Amino acid sequence: MQVDQEESVEKAAFEARARRLLGDQFGCLYTRPVEQIARITGLAPSTVTRYRKHFGGTVHLAAEPNKPNQDQHARVADRLGAQFSRLGVDSDADIARAVGLTGERIRQLRVEVGIPAPPVQPRSRLSRLVRAGRLPLTIEEVAKAAGISVTAARSGLKKLGVTPPLRGRARVMPAPESEMVIRPLLASYGNEEIAARTGYSPARVGQIRAVAFTPAPHHGGRGRRLTTPDELIERAACALGADIDRLHVGNINGLARKHGLSPATLFKWRDGLRACGYFRGGVG
Repeated sequence: MQVDQEESVEKAAFEARARRLLGDQFGCLYTRPVEQIARITGLAPSTVTRYRKHFGGTVHLAAEPNKPNQDQHARVADRLGAQFSRLGVDSDADIARAVGLTGERIRQLRVEVGIPAPPVQPRSRLSRLVRAGRLPLTIEEVAKAAGISVTAARSGLKKLGVTPPLRGRARVMPAPESEMVIRPLLASYGNEEIAARTGYSPARVGQIRAVAFTPAPHHGGRGRRLTTPDELIERAACALGADIDRLHVGNINGLARKHGLSPATLFKWRDGLRACGYFRGGVG
């Protein structure tokens, strides 16, 4: 018996809350579309649908609600003052802050005079950008303009039904002078050989090769071109200048640091120059 009483109290409270939230739309749960009722009352369509299912068709017998009379309009207009004309235009929360009432009370007054809820305004900076048609061209610029991460910008645009823009790949091009000197040699020589001929570092040559999309040349079965003694001497002389003679007896690591080359390259040049008799005056 006590359980039945508690259930009756809960059902009565639920119905009272539904009538309070729906106002005069309570009698139209089965005579008007859910979206229309939700728009008028400011409730979510899922909430209206839940009330419709709960009451099981017992409330649709009521006819269309009575239209608000002039006394209701006058009373609400007197209470809201100049903000009355903003009902259905501004959000209930904005009007509530202006007149010192709660948003729920403004919603009740708006429903009482039969004014639909205002359209939902975008709150986030991202949605305002989309609505204003000022979306930047890259996803990084969108994220910066909206003050969010790139991942959040991409997912937010998808939720708004907008295809996210592509990433902006900024690429720093080499200096014109180095590009003009190095580019003609890319197809014929490796990075270290070009570095020795031009005076630029192998890393710089590699950067320009990557930008130019030019692979290193391959000669022979092992992918390396055989260097003649004259080419070896020319390469070492271009890179080392007068220090080429120090390869024979000098500090290899010190020379490598001085000229920006790897010790392995200098050891290779030294062995090659020794083999061709350069240090004995056999060549050149």
